[in-house]
Amino acid sequence: MARRYVVQTGEPVLREKCAEVKNFNYEISALLDDMKETVRAEHGAGLAAPQIGLAIRAVVIDVDEGYYEMLNPVIISVKGEQTGAEGCLSVKGKQGTVTRPYKVKAEYRDRYGKKHKLTAEGFSPAPSVTSLTISTGYFIPTGLRRSTTFRPRIDL
Repeated sequence: MARRYVVQTGEPVLREKCAEVKNFNYEISALLDDMKETVRAEHGAGLAAPQIGLAIRAVVIDVDEGYYEMLNPVIISVKGEQTGAEGCLSVKGKQGTVTRPYKVKAEYRDRYGKKHKLTAEGFSPAPSVTSLTISTGYFIPTGLRRSTTFRPRIDL
């Protein structure tokens, strides 16, 4: 496993439409392992492949139970709203107030190509939705409401 460099806002790859993963092999498994190491080292909640410079549909999300590894994720439905402070590893040192769905249903494939469904409620949809949208070329600052402001993050 290796820690990858996280690209920052302004990099074109963050807005590219990402390619579907078609080969579920050693290379994709190694990439997912690198992404997990990177999100852990960066103290993040989720990471999409474009954030490390790769325009493919791969996402890792850190949850209490471990990591979700999502290839070719698709959001099936969203319900409700929640608003809260949110950061993005590609917008270092800043945090914004963001409104996201309260409940998200998604489908994805794992590192072996097996199809899965996920339903997330409460806080967990925030990193899920952020990472999933980045993996489709919809980078977080693009999707923010006009009232959203990013401000320097203060760690207590």
